[in-house]
Amino acid sequence: MQISAKTALPNNALSTLSATLMTVLMAAWLLMYSGGVYASDRSGSDATLAPCPPSPNCVSSQATDTDHFVEPLSGASTPAEALAALTHVLSTLDRVEWTAANDRQIQATFTSFIFRFVDDVDFIIEDDASITIRSASRVGHSDFGANRKRVEMLRERFSQAVGASSKAAP
Repeated sequence: MQISAKTALPNNALSTLSATLMTVLMAAWLLMYSGGVYASDRSGSDATLAPCPPSPNCVSSQATDTDHFVEPLSGASTPAEALAALTHVLSTLDRVEWTAANDRQIQATFTSFIFRFVDDVDFIIEDDASITIRSASRVGHSDFGANRKRVEMLRERFSQAVGASSKAAP
């Protein structure tokens, strides 16, 4: 069967079809490698964070494997002090949006400067005033250690905020 010039698609239709196909393929790739659910289970006082996917772009203080595990944030005396220090730290950071689900749970999104990648960070303030944390990339497979570095930066700033608040208290 021979296709005549009259039945062939015009060039602009081919480029539109090609662009649409590329968009669909990229979206499928992102979904395949995104790593899953990032929100924590916010039901009740014994809230838990979503587990990290097998990919290396997630860290959590509730992870059971060493590749994904990070220590919780610590240093505050009370859950109220931990909440105050954490909200202070989050409020001073650029490209961070956060909301408090309640007085023990905070969800934040961190957006990278150049490529605008969005990472989700969940915090749970425990009864002992430690903060369970999970930081995960929304897309991709590897983050080149960005989530681990973020948690360590948050740990340092949290410790400074707790130290400053304890010096200010009578």
